[in-house]
Amino acid sequence: MKNKLIVFAALFIAAAVFAQSAGDFSYNVFDDDGTVYIRRYTGTASRVTIPARIDGKPVTGIYTAAFADNKTLTSVVIPEGVTFINANRVVGVGAFMDCTNLTSVTLPSSLVEIGFGAFSYCDSLSAITIPPKVEWIGTFAFSNCSSLKTIALPASIKKIDHSAFSNCTSLTTVTIPASVTELSIGLEAFEGCPLNAASIALLKKYGYDHK
Repeated sequence: MKNKLIVFAALFIAAAVFAQSAGDFSYNVFDDDGTVYIRRYTGTASRVTIPARIDGKPVTGIYTAAFADNKTLTSVVIPEGVTFINANRVVGVGAFMDCTNLTSVTLPSSLVEIGFGAFSYCDSLSAITIPPKVEWIGTFAFSNCSSLKTIALPASIKKIDHSAFSNCTSLTTVTIPASVTELSIGLEAFEGCPLNAASIALLKKYGYDHK
């Protein structure tokens, strides 16, 4: 799976030659509303705060492989106003894939979608808070995050795609608010996770049979 993500990411990085630049960020502007999505981070800092505006335009998304394979990055703060991380509005993969030293991620309350492979293979990420408006967690979004121990899903959650948390070999606890009555969980979403009995029973309520 990782090799496939890298191939996809390489294709999309190649397209970034058409991006504009501001400081350590390259970006593109949506034609329909004039907002910005980050194409690539080119800096070397270990702790990065993504700006809420670039060249006076609001940042609303993080695109394919924007930080992928960054071995220096330990902390990232994503600003309010961002609604997607390589998700439906712009098709892409692996925004933070293989950032193996990333230990701290601050997601904005505005976030709605966490897309394909967004944080896959972030080996040092032991905890992350999923914001209260997130509806969709994409395929392989957190797969192979081997240090991740718990996931608390928000009341807004509607869909967890195939293999979203697969092979998170330290993940024992999943919580879902009682107010969530309908939730689509894809095949192997938690495959390879040593979930505790309470989490297994909870997921079974939504039709997911953990093996």
